Amino acid sequence: MKKQIALLLALMTALSLTACGSKTDDTETAKDPAEETTTQTPETPEEPEEPEEPEEPEEPETPAFTQVNIGDTVALNGVDLELTTTQFLSGDKLGDGISVSTHSDSNLYFWLEGTIVNVGTETLNTLGLESAVSIVFDDTYTYTGELLIRNMDGLGPFAESPVYLWADVPPAMLEKYQTVKVQLGYNDGFGDYDWTANSERVVIGYTNRYEFVQSGAAPSANGTSDAATAAATGGATAEPAAQPIAIGDLITTNDYEFTLKKV
Repeated sequence: MKKQIALLLALMTALSLTACGSKTDDTETAKDPAEETTTQTPETPEEPEEPEEPEEPEEPETPAFTQVNIGDTVALNGVDLELTTTQFLSGDKLGDGISVSTHSDSNLYFWLEGTIVNVGTETLNTLGLESAVSIVFDDTYTYTGELLIRNMDGLGPFAESPVYLWADVPPAMLEKYQTVKVQLGYNDGFGDYDWTANSERVVIGYTNRYEFVQSGAAPSANGTSDAATAAATGGATAEPAAQPIAIGDLITTNDYEFTLKKV
């Protein structure tokens, strides 16, 4: 009997030790879910870069002036005029002996002469043509001028008149320049000048701008430029060669003859 009781106690003790060991293992292996879970902040996906818009090609700048050669015919916008240029001239008076009240006696007129034709259907008021003229020598010296139409009473349909783009210029300038530009500016319909955009009346302040360029020497004594004379004759101008004479030589012309006797 005693042996049975001792065996039972030994069995109970073994069972209790096994249970304690199992609890310890369970405690060690079972961990707090909060400790086991690692908090990770999800990475924000990078926004795709927007493709760069291709740069628009720069628009070419509108030329300041429309280049026109001497002798060209130009249709002036808004009033259907034709300007046929001829040549540069200079002198004490404009063509046809015209004098202008604003002319300075100490200067000379310098002008580009041409013909204006009214190809419209209405009479053109030649006194109401709002415009500006500049004459530029050697791209450095600028003189403000005017447009003058010879027939100041108006031009009917298909009537024509001489026209002058002129300015007052010091005589010394006319003896030395190499190139000259005559610039004409006006608005459509020869409308008024925009003083809000340009506080000083200048050719560049108008919508329509033309430029007549002449290269070559200054005008000769008769008022016509050497380049214009050469163009009219089809070649370069040249002074006649001087002929030497001696005492006693007989000089004969179509109208007379003489003998040089003494110097």
